[in-house]
Amino acid sequence: MVLATEWPEYRNVDPTTLTGRTAEALMVDCRTPPSTPPAGAQPAGRCTRSVGPKSSTGTADKGDPDNDPKENPVDLLKNGTMFDVVDALSGVCASANMDLSRDELLALQVAKPAEEAGEALHALQGTMGLMPRCAETCNSRGEHTWGGVSNDCVGAFFASLIALKYIEPEEWRTILVTGVRQRLTEIGSPLADTFTGEPHMLDAAEELAKSYTASAGQVTEQELPTLAVGNLAREAGEAIHALHGIKGLLTRDEECGPQTHSWIGVQHHLVGSCLTALVALSVIDPAGWRETFAEISFRRPRRGREAMAA
Repeated sequence: MVLATEWPEYRNVDPTTLTGRTAEALMVDCRTPPSTPPAGAQPAGRCTRSVGPKSSTGTADKGDPDNDPKENPVDLLKNGTMFDVVDALSGVCASANMDLSRDELLALQVAKPAEEAGEALHALQGTMGLMPRCAETCNSRGEHTWGGVSNDCVGAFFASLIALKYIEPEEWRTILVTGVRQRLTEIGSPLADTFTGEPHMLDAAEELAKSYTASAGQVTEQELPTLAVGNLAREAGEAIHALHGIKGLLTRDEECGPQTHSWIGVQHHLVGSCLTALVALSVIDPAGWRETFAEISFRRPRRGREAMAA
C-alpha cells in the first residue's frame, strides 16, 4: 500500500483495518509522518517505510521534493556558493520553460517574489487562525506555522535574486551589492563601506532589521512580524508595478516618473524584496533566524546545487 496524499481521510485511517487487505505487509508513506506512531498503532507484522520530506524547521515544506532528509545542511553564504547556486537555479528555470519567450519568462520571474510573499502572508494568517476554510489541509502540510512563514520568506529571497539574474545576467551581483550598500547608507550603517556581498548578507539584513524595529513606534511586538512580512509583499509588489509601467500598462504613470517605471526601478525593488525577506525572518525569530535561513536556503535550491555538481 502506498500513502501518497496528505488528505486527512487517509492520514488518519486506523492501521489495524488494513490488515489482510493488501498482498504485502508493507506500507510506503510518501509524506512526512506526523509523529512516531504510538504503541499498537502499527499492526504486528506490518512494516512502514517513510520516504517523504522532513525539515528541521518543523514543517513538511508543503511536500517540496527539494527537501532531502539524507543531506546535511551546509551554510551556502558562509562557504561562498549562494550566488553560484542562484546562477544555476536560473538556468534550471529557463530550461524548464523553453516554450516561453524571454519577455514572458522575465515577467513571470519578476512576479515570483510577490507570489512567495503572498504565500508567506497566507501562512501567517493561518498561524493566527484566520484561514479556517483551508486550515485542515494546510496544517497537514505544515503551512500554517511560523516554519511555513519562514519557508516562504526564504523563497522570496531566492526568487528576488533569480529575477535580478534574468534582468542582468552578467551584472546582477554588482547590482545587488550596490543596492544593499545604498540601503545601508540610508540608515547610516558603517557596514555600507565594507559590504561586498555573500559574506555580509545576513549582517546587512540585521542592520536593516534593527533600524526597522527601532522606527516601529507604537507597533506592538505581536504586530511587528505581520508588518514585516507585509513590507516584503510591498517591495515585491513595487517591482511588478515598475514592470507594468515599463510596458505602458499604468494609466497614471506620470505620478511615478520615468525612474520608477524603468528597469532600474524594477531592480531597486527586487533588491528590496531580497532584503525585506531577511528582515522578516529576523523579526519573526531574532535569536534563531540565521540558523533557520541556513537550513532552508540549503534545502530549497536542491536542483540548483545538483546543476552545479553536474
